[in-house]
Amino acid sequence: MKKFRFSIFYTLLLAASTPFHLQLERFFIQQHWLRLLNYILLGILIAFFAVAFLKSVAEKKIFELAGVLLSAGVVFYFLFQRRIFLNVSRFSLLLHIAEFFLLGWILFRENKRNFSLVPLLGLFAAAIGFEAIQMVMPDRIFDLNDIWINCLSGLAGFLAGL
Repeated sequence: MKKFRFSIFYTLLLAASTPFHLQLERFFIQQHWLRLLNYILLGILIAFFAVAFLKSVAEKKIFELAGVLLSAGVVFYFLFQRRIFLNVSRFSLLLHIAEFFLLGWILFRENKRNFSLVPLLGLFAAAIGFEAIQMVMPDRIFDLNDIWINCLSGLAGFLAGL
C-alpha cells in the first residue's frame, strides 16, 4: 500500500472531483474556455508521448517504442476518430481519457521495480467504480462505453510509462 500512495491519493482526488465534472463543464462552456482546455489536455497527452518516444529511441528499446506508439494510437483514435476532441457534448470523455491515462502512467511508475498485476486490477476497479458512482448522482448516466474508454486510456498510460 505504501508503494502506491500517490496513485491512491490521485484516485481519491478523482473520486472527490467526479460530482463536479458536469458543473465544471458548464462553467467552461459559459466562459468559452472549453477550446483552450481541450488544447491544454491534448498538449499534456502529446508531451507524455513525445517524452516516452524520445526516451525509447535514445535508449534503443524497440519493445518500449512499440508500446508508446500503440498507446498513442489508442488515445488519438479516441480523440479524433470518435470525434471527442473539440466536441462540446463529449468533453467529459476527453476528461476521462486524460484522467485515466495519467492514472495508468502513475500506476506503472509506482509499480516499476517489482512488477505485479495488482495495479492493473486497481485501474479496472477504478474505471468501473467511477461509472458506478454515476448511477446514484443526479444528471449523470452509467455508460458501459465509458468503462472501456477509461480502461483503454489507463492501459495506454500504463504503456506510455514504459
